[in-house]
Amino acid sequence: MTVLKDALETAGIRVRLNKRVWLWLKDHPGKTAKEIALALHEDTKAVSTRLTQMEQRHMVQSKHAHHKGTSYRGIKEYTALGNTFEVLPIATTPLRVQPYKIHDLVIIPTQKERNIDDLTIAEARALYEQLKRMFT
Repeated sequence: MTVLKDALETAGIRVRLNKRVWLWLKDHPGKTAKEIALALHEDTKAVSTRLTQMEQRHMVQSKHAHHKGTSYRGIKEYTALGNTFEVLPIATTPLRVQPYKIHDLVIIPTQKERNIDDLTIAEARALYEQLKRMFT
């Protein structure tokens, strides 16, 4: 257990492992899964799994490294990407989506129906924040 994890658990706040890994990695770039696991007092396999998932979502970036005293070249060093932790979707081929009609949303009270492509940046951000609150 780390001091931070103990303090959060004492306060009744549970932080998921992927977020703790990302936050620690943000302050300590270029670390391996084993180094991260040791620092967070977690299982190396669990940390490695989270890093792989975050790499698929472009939340972390890895590079192969050759460490002294080992001939194994499969060791990866990870670096956190971005400035804030946000679970990003897995990058896939873009889907063809029909325009979505917005009906009676709080962010656009004066208009009954709008095409999502016509939203201003401020309206799109407000809609994104509202949807994020709804689905988290």
